Amino acid sequence: MKITYRLYPVMRVDKKRADGSYPIYFFLRVGGVTVKIPTGKNVLASEWNKKENTAKSNSQKGMALATFLQKKVTDFNSYMLTEEAMGKHITLQLAQKFFDTNDKYDFYQFWDEQIKLWEGDKKYNTLKSYLTTYRILKTIAPKLSFGDINYSFLESFEHHLITVRKNSSGGRFTKHKVLRSMINQAITKKYMKENPYKDFKFKPAKGNRMYLSIDEVEKIINHKLPSKDKNLNHSQNMFLFGCFSGIRFSDVIGLKYKNIKANPDRIEIVMNKTSKPITIPLLPRAKEIIAEYQNLCIHSQEKTIFPNIANTTINKKLKVLMKLVGIDKSISFHSSRHTFATTHIQAKTNVVHLQQLLGHANLSDTMIYTKVLQEDLFTSMDNLNNMYGQQKVS
Repeated sequence: MKITYRLYPVMRVDKKRADGSYPIYFFLRVGGVTVKIPTGKNVLASEWNKKENTAKSNSQKGMALATFLQKKVTDFNSYMLTEEAMGKHITLQLAQKFFDTNDKYDFYQFWDEQIKLWEGDKKYNTLKSYLTTYRILKTIAPKLSFGDINYSFLESFEHHLITVRKNSSGGRFTKHKVLRSMINQAITKKYMKENPYKDFKFKPAKGNRMYLSIDEVEKIINHKLPSKDKNLNHSQNMFLFGCFSGIRFSDVIGLKYKNIKANPDRIEIVMNKTSKPITIPLLPRAKEIIAEYQNLCIHSQEKTIFPNIANTTINKKLKVLMKLVGIDKSISFHSSRHTFATTHIQAKTNVVHLQQLLGHANLSDTMIYTKVLQEDLFTSMDNLNNMYGQQKVS
């Protein structure tokens, strides 16, 4: 005889809570045995439809709860049908396995444990992004189970980022990426069945591709700043160094004397963002900036070249600098990398060489696996150096 099963929600009137609400349980019946499984949800008696055994849908909260309960029942029935199709015998233990990794486990607890696993593997700034998103989620939902994370929750998250935090599209994009990544981890570890982001779409911010011309870079080089504003001077030097080397802010701020090599003069680093090793030939003007800092202190190979200044601070100082030199452009530190790339294009640098200099995985499908000889990179930098009116790199 075929064993029957059924899952349905029940408001437990025998377990009234201090706030007057009642807990909702799933009653799981397999054959002649019934077990009660808490959902973690509570409702007032006036919010419950006794006839249909579900929450009333006359409010947003009620609709969300009714959707959650119905989805759980639907997922359970799909799970059981799949298990039957695989030839498994229907037992109470088999049915209960559906709940072993669903909703009973707190999402924040899972998040905390995942971060601990990533410590020492992911970079500090990456973990910091996860911590920021975690705190935001806690303000929206102090308690969060896996079953709560659906399309409606993502809409609420987006609404909070826009209206409460006033995040830009770029800021929202980063936080959605973090949450989506953590949900994918939960799916991989069988705590969730599907990612609601498959239906909820979010777009990256349009990148700031602002860059400077050679003449504009020369304006910055030739502008003498008052020595009293140290951060402004550092911002000028570090931005110019980015224009001459093309490396990102995280790599400039982390650049150490041991990364500077001679014969030929070059930078050798592992990029912070991609963990990819790259070699950047050093222009004389970049060497002059390094020498300026080298003369200020006794340095060791492990010492960073530039002072530890926040990216936001440098970007603010760059706005001041652009006004002082008469450049009417919205420039951030990352614009130095765009400047490096566009001036190379103007110098007619081989695009494959530029790909290597920037450390890009690819510039087009046809160039993904293209490699060049290291000496050709130095030739390309020579061309750019000539445009700046300097002698060739020795």
